[in-house]
Amino acid sequence: MPISDPERTDIQLLELASEVSRTGAWYYDILNDRVTWSRVTRQLFEQDEDVEIDLDTALAFYRPESRKRLTDAVERCISDGTSFDLNLEVETPGRGTFVARSVGRAQRDETGRIVGMAGSFQDITAMVRAEQRREAAEAELEFVMRTMSDGFFLLDKEWRFSFVNAASQQLLQRQPAELIGRNVWAEFPDALGTSFESNYRLVRETGQSSSFVEYFEPLQTWFEVNAHPAQMGVAVHFRDITARVAEREQLQLFLTAVEHQPVGVMIVPLDGTAPLLDQPIGYANEAMTQSSRRTRRQLSGLTLRALLGDAADADAAARFASAIERGQTARESFKTRTPAGKNQVYDATGAPIIGATGSVSHAVVIMDDVTERRQAEAEVRRTERLALLGQLAGGVSHDFNNLLAVIMGNIELMGLTRDPAEAEQLRTEAVDAVLRGKTLNESLLAFAGRATIEPRTEDLGEFIGALQPLLRRTLPSNIELIVDSRPGLPPVVLDRAMAESCVLNLVINAREALPEGGRIEIAVEDRTARHGFEDTMQRWTVLVVRDNGKGIPAELHEAVFDPFFTTRGVGEGSGLGLSRVRGYVEQTGGFVTLESAVGKGTAVSLYFPIATVDDRAPMSKRQTSNAPLPRPRGRVLLVDDTKAVARVSSRLLESLGYEVRVAHNGDEATALFDREGPFEYLLTDIVMPGEAGNALAARLRKRAPRLGVILMSGYPQRAEFSSMLDDRTIFLDKPVSRDRLADALQSLNAG
Repeated sequence: MPISDPERTDIQLLELASEVSRTGAWYYDILNDRVTWSRVTRQLFEQDEDVEIDLDTALAFYRPESRKRLTDAVERCISDGTSFDLNLEVETPGRGTFVARSVGRAQRDETGRIVGMAGSFQDITAMVRAEQRREAAEAELEFVMRTMSDGFFLLDKEWRFSFVNAASQQLLQRQPAELIGRNVWAEFPDALGTSFESNYRLVRETGQSSSFVEYFEPLQTWFEVNAHPAQMGVAVHFRDITARVAEREQLQLFLTAVEHQPVGVMIVPLDGTAPLLDQPIGYANEAMTQSSRRTRRQLSGLTLRALLGDAADADAAARFASAIERGQTARESFKTRTPAGKNQVYDATGAPIIGATGSVSHAVVIMDDVTERRQAEAEVRRTERLALLGQLAGGVSHDFNNLLAVIMGNIELMGLTRDPAEAEQLRTEAVDAVLRGKTLNESLLAFAGRATIEPRTEDLGEFIGALQPLLRRTLPSNIELIVDSRPGLPPVVLDRAMAESCVLNLVINAREALPEGGRIEIAVEDRTARHGFEDTMQRWTVLVVRDNGKGIPAELHEAVFDPFFTTRGVGEGSGLGLSRVRGYVEQTGGFVTLESAVGKGTAVSLYFPIATVDDRAPMSKRQTSNAPLPRPRGRVLLVDDTKAVARVSSRLLESLGYEVRVAHNGDEATALFDREGPFEYLLTDIVMPGEAGNALAARLRKRAPRLGVILMSGYPQRAEFSSMLDDRTIFLDKPVSRDRLADALQSLNAG
């Protein structure tokens, strides 16, 4: 029967749909065991049009497991007409394995007997693979959600829990199974009216995500929450940040405490791009801004190197930074200047902060401005020294009056005697009295800190012997002083000023331990002892100051050497004496020991190392005589504002054979130099009205480069003019003897 055009059109559409959807048709003729495939089905199975297909041939294309399932389905369909719809794996030579959907229905004749089967065959590989990927992704997502450490749950449109992960159990303190299907506001009514409700509803209404931090009182927990719109409602991701909030609060408390510290505190980050000294300051507290005279903004752009400035010791700064960079605590003192040029002193302490990687991530630097404290300490020391000088004044004046009495009496007797031998003895005694007065004056200057600092080889016994008169002046009559000086022990290297100050401090301490009187013994000894942790024994020359006073408790033996430690009342002592004693002796390479018991007295021993080279000049007393010494001839310009001193000095120079011209100030000296020059020598006092002697010498030296210069002063000023001293310039302390003048002029002539 011919096919009408509409029917042909329908068939064409069906064929087109079949090709597009990759769906073919098949028919199985049971009676003839013959399988008929449509064109698309043959394409899917890669079979030509002329190939005969039976049931076994068709079943052979299926993978074993799929073949068994399809065979069972075909048999049931043939036996009882059961339809089937199966997804099966098919394998062809060209395409390999793919997934197909096979649908079958029983075909009956007019009597109802099953005579065949008809069905469809569709390649659904892409669909199956997509579904598998979707299912895998959903499974992966569900696994992540269930196992993630943060809490996660889904709320549907009725505000019911539709999913709750395992982490939520600990965070919400509820079993997930208990919450599924339940209303969030019914289960957690305390969340109503809080940020939780307002933010969840806002996400539902706007479709926009929301993040917030909120404290939930019933669980006593701070939560960080991220709520997102979901297809069925709201997805909530949350975590417990209670510890972080606590840390933040502690940090805030720490910063508040640091901000109110009386000392400067800075935090400097280390990022590995530059050394610590060249890293910008990250934080500075209020005390740091005040002490540095800078604002926070100025400090934040400043490096430690720039803050310390050129006034700071570069080596100390490098040591300080290097220790912190190595993860160690560092301590140094720095002298700096403010932007206005004011000098400052800082005691700096630096500590490293170790980061998560194990390396130093930040440095905390504490800058204690001790400028005023150091000035106060210096003032305390000066006041203490002046107080001791006041105590010495009475006894010293007694000694000076005795020396003046000897000098005056001997001069008067020299005018009365006619015996040359007696006159020489009187003159010698007068000169010796002057020299003793000079020694006494030098001791006072040393104790006052005004003597020139000159370490030199000394006999410790002779040193104590010379100091003995001054020590006696510090003691009341009810305290006996016993000195065993023992000259001739191995020499040591001493700075007389510091050593005398140390001994005076020890004697004053011993005096304070004897309020009712007693005995102080000073001895010099030769001992062999071990220093600190050294294994070998060493020979020492030891100075011991011992008293029979109150003694010191054992628990204070070490503390008495600490700076500012004192057992005296307020204003009666600085507590710096013994710390200075130990500091000075240790600088010489020695050490100090203390032995004391309550009620039995105290002994302090100063161990001095023996000098490696004995450079003391041999002592030889010059035989004084009125006869002139051998001398070169020369002309001397003498300048001194004190006419009596100028007159005596002039006569001494003339007695040595020199031609002398005298001036009393710089102007007179210049006039004489111009009118009566040239001169080979200039002998001038330093301290004079108008132009100082050193300035005069410098000016005249420019006009006469070979001019020999002797600078004189009654003040200990050698260090101030050390830059001027050379082979043609000499400094002499007043009073100057005839012999010293002769030696000085001869040395200038030799130069």
